[in-house]
Amino acid sequence: MTQQPPDEDPPPVVYISPRQLKPVRTPYSVREVSTELVRASLALLSLFLLIATVVLAWLSVGDQEWADAEKWLQIVLPAETAILGSALGFYFGDRRRGKDKKDD
Repeated sequence: MTQQPPDEDPPPVVYISPRQLKPVRTPYSVREVSTELVRASLALLSLFLLIATVVLAWLSVGDQEWADAEKWLQIVLPAETAILGSALGFYFGDRRRGKDKKDD
């Protein structure tokens, strides 16, 4: 088959200088992304610390009496739970406040 020439002329080529281009704004600033990354890292670190504490207490029962492990857990676990709750509350509370600012 032979190709037939198009009926219309191709559109003209338009040259744009770099000065005519508008800068493209990214949807998120670097500061917002880094803040969210730090918050997520702290929340995950706190969660890992909580899980590690429970696993360590469970594994240490074999070496000690359960009463000793229970005493240790009664001291450490409430403090870690408070830290984890504070981190999650701060993280989600600030995210909600940010949504309210965007709505205004």
